Amino acid sequence: MPLKALADKLHYGQPLLEYAYGYALNNWKLVNDPNPNDLEYKNNDLLPPKGTSVKKHINMIRKLNGCTNEAGFVLVHVAIVTQTNRLVQAQQLMFEGTK
Repeated sequence: MPLKALADKLHYGQPLLEYAYGYALNNWKLVNDPNPNDLEYKNNDLLPPKGTSVKKHINMIRKLNGCTNEAGFVLVHVAIVTQTNRLVQAQQLMFEGTK
C-alpha cells in the first residue's frame, strides 16, 4: 500500500516491485504451512527438511512470468544475500588493516 500511495502521488500509474525484499527475500510461502495466517518465520523454517526438494517445501508468491526457472533464479540471489554478513565482516577487517 505505501508504494501504491507513492506511485499515485508521482502519477506513475503503478508501483514498482522492489527486487531484494519484495521479489526475492519476502516472496515465499511454505507449501504445507501449519500456521498460514502467521507471516513470521525463522530463517531455518524455510529450509527444506533433509531429502525434500526446495520446490516441494516453498513456493513463490509473486511471479513475473511464472516460467519453471524463475524460482531457481530468485533463490540464487537469496542464497547470495545470506552471505552478506561474511562480506561485511571481511570489509571490516580490510578497513581495520588500513589503520
